[in-house]
Amino acid sequence: MSLAEKLVTLRKQNGLTQMELAEKLNVSRQAVSRWEVGVAVPGTDNLKVLGELYGVSIDYLLNDISDNIENQKNDVADQTDPLAKKELQIRIWGALVFTMVVIITISIIAIVSRNAEEPTPVGKMDIVEEDNYSTDSFLIE
Repeated sequence: MSLAEKLVTLRKQNGLTQMELAEKLNVSRQAVSRWEVGVAVPGTDNLKVLGELYGVSIDYLLNDISDNIENQKNDVADQTDPLAKKELQIRIWGALVFTMVVIITISIIAIVSRNAEEPTPVGKMDIVEEDNYSTDSFLIE
């Protein structure tokens, strides 16, 4: 039920005309009419007064009950729908398989790179001394 529908229903339940309600709220009858046809929405102050006048919360006035009920029905349908359950299982298994492939790939790369020819540590290198240095000289002018 929309805000406009609630305002009409509550006003009629309380035996008020649009003019009487407008006088209680210090607004024009046209303002009340616009609220009730859904062209305009009452301001926060007017919503507060309407809630107090009708004995309902502002939350009740603003929330569309039919939308909430429809959403709850969809949630229940999703939970009981075997196709939705199957699709969820497929997505979970797909994510699991993808994660495993990534982990295995990273492990293989780590093993291969570790077994690759490792550089020889400095302490184990053969030292070769050469005494055969060039003795040629040149002159720069």
